Amino acid sequence: MRVFISMVSLVVLALAGCSTPRAVVSEKEAGKHRLTNEEKVGLTEQMGYHEQSEFYYLFEYDNSNLYITLATFNQNLQRKIAQFGFTVWIDRTGGKNKEQGFRFPRGARITGDPSGRDINLSMMGYKIGPVNALLERADEVDLIGIYGSSTRTLRMRDSQIRVSAERIENMLFYEAVVPFELLKFGFNPLAGRTSMNIGLETGFFELPSSSRSAAPDYGRRPRGGTTPGGRMSGQVPQRFPDSGMMQQRSENMGELSRPTRLWLELEFAP
Repeated sequence: MRVFISMVSLVVLALAGCSTPRAVVSEKEAGKHRLTNEEKVGLTEQMGYHEQSEFYYLFEYDNSNLYITLATFNQNLQRKIAQFGFTVWIDRTGGKNKEQGFRFPRGARITGDPSGRDINLSMMGYKIGPVNALLERADEVDLIGIYGSSTRTLRMRDSQIRVSAERIENMLFYEAVVPFELLKFGFNPLAGRTSMNIGLETGFFELPSSSRSAAPDYGRRPRGGTTPGGRMSGQVPQRFPDSGMMQQRSENMGELSRPTRLWLELEFAP
């Protein structure tokens, strides 16, 4: 009997762990002023927090729009968002379908890479551009399933879905305004207690098929003859990273090679 109760407890715990976290969507305060950078950092104290993904989140609504506010202090998560792109999925069926959503930033493309994939080969050499610069250059958004089944890429100034991402001190702050009319479900949050699911998904680093070109380069090998010491006369010996630095880089690359995903069930409070 005791063994049976223990088994039931394990099943209940497993089901609880697989359930979609719930977030209550509150009505947006009318005439609210634009937040300062200091207020944006302080806002995290009032936001929901998902420990596993390290996302802070806040959802609000009014008669016309859904307002999404996200933040994170995790540096690798910031890197994945800025370097490899970030997609917000919207599922009105209560599931985890990826048929409708938007992607911003779209991901930094590689100049001259014939595959056109949203990866950066210099990642393997650990020479990566600042997150700030990547976010500042992001000026396009992918609208997925908003205008039919295809994906449409628009300049941010031409998009009805307004999105912004910026780095404030050591925090990445993300805001999006989504008009309900674009969801094409006749969705009216004021018609009664209702819900929808929101998925958050980062891009990730993926090794290209020809990984030799992406190998870390710690210095060019000298051409011609070398001295008995293994280097050309007058050349400064190469300095290779120590084991601790290599382990840290390996851990970072491991984290960057996995997407961060989080689904939330939004419950609109009447």
